[in-house]
Amino acid sequence: MMLSMTNRRGLIGQGWTHWLLLGLVAILISQPLSAAEPLCSTDIDGDGSAEAASDGQLLVRYLFGFQGDALTDGLIAEGCVRCDAAAIASHLETTACQVLFDVDGDGRRRPLTDGLLHWRLLSGYSGSELIAGALGDEATRRDPEAMRGWLAAGVLPPGEAPYRVQLVSGDSLLGDQIQLEWLTTSDNDTPVSQLRYVLHASTQSGFVPSPATANTELVDAAYGTLTGLTPETRYYLKVEALDSFGNNSWSNELSVVTAVAAPTETGAARILLDASNALDLIIGADSLSYRLPQGASVPAVGDRVVSSGDGGFLRRVEAVEQSGAW
Repeated sequence: MMLSMTNRRGLIGQGWTHWLLLGLVAILISQPLSAAEPLCSTDIDGDGSAEAASDGQLLVRYLFGFQGDALTDGLIAEGCVRCDAAAIASHLETTACQVLFDVDGDGRRRPLTDGLLHWRLLSGYSGSELIAGALGDEATRRDPEAMRGWLAAGVLPPGEAPYRVQLVSGDSLLGDQIQLEWLTTSDNDTPVSQLRYVLHASTQSGFVPSPATANTELVDAAYGTLTGLTPETRYYLKVEALDSFGNNSWSNELSVVTAVAAPTETGAARILLDASNALDLIIGADSLSYRLPQGASVPAVGDRVVSSGDGGFLRRVEAVEQSGAW
């Protein structure tokens, strides 16, 4: 008896991407400002409003090395808290401002990258216009919205919440999972080893973390995996840090598209084709033909057939044609 089958081929395999985390930082910030005021924000002169014409230019001038009147001339607004060059310089040299104004996250503050990015953000630039020609070679923040979120939050003071987490990478190797890596943070009244991290995911950009977006909780960790996600879907991700009193802060936002869903077994029979059940096997691009020995069973539609012939194959039976008799 001759037997001919057609099949639908599938690609089985898994690509792997390895992310190398380049970052070492655990900065303790301690400064006597009230809990309601950020340790550092885009409002450099402290007049209550962050403006490109004053605060934006102040940072650019400072990073270029301007001092004294050359730093502040024509830029200080009415109602300022930091009203002279000495106060501005002292503020921008605090640990909090050194962290915040490394806008592209490359570990350095430079006038034509971080200073320009800060000025452009305050001027209303967005998208590719914001970052064009203004990123350092080793920048870890390259997404315009991530930069906007980074500067908008400022550096939080101690006493209410852990210092802000920096989310640095995300990847998806399986369709229902995303792996995240972040730089750990610290808190004024909770040991680092007791800080909790909650991984949040949403399909909406700019979301606010809530119980509805919480996916995975970890303790004293710098990486973790979100599970139960939908394959081939763009997710927006944040990491929330909580201290022992439940005070919280959250990271910048990253977006990741989940991988394609892995092939699944259907429970169909898997039949090994060999000399006992398939004689004179002919392997075509989308078909198999062979003589069926007497007593051998005929594969059914939906079965999987495997063989070491032609370098080995695994195929799903889509149709069966029989001719002749024993």
